[in-house]
Amino acid sequence: RHERDDNIEANFQGLLLCTSTGVLSKGAGGTDVCMAIASKLACLDLQAAEATSEDDKQLIFELIERSGGFASMNACVRESIRHALLKVYSRFERDFSKLVDALSISGTSTSSSG
Repeated sequence: RHERDDNIEANFQGLLLCTSTGVLSKGAGGTDVCMAIASKLACLDLQAAEATSEDDKQLIFELIERSGGFASMNACVRESIRHALLKVYSRFERDFSKLVDALSISGTSTSSSG
């Protein structure tokens, strides 16, 4: 182990899961995008992954093995998307409720038409 590896691990904040519409891990981004990604990652098996370069694949596999193995890394990725899914769901539910409330309030106001 190198000191650099210890620094990386100490600063690691988990997978951010960034999309063009926001960071899913922070509850931002589209619900449909998050669900599509979660659907793909639900059955993730990193050991079956491919790379454009065999050298890259070997390097990545070695890093995974040194970081606890494939089962551990698969679980980490799945837990990260699960956490993101719950964050996005919570934000969606809050925004949905606000909109329903706003529509209920505006539906009770009277308007005069000429």
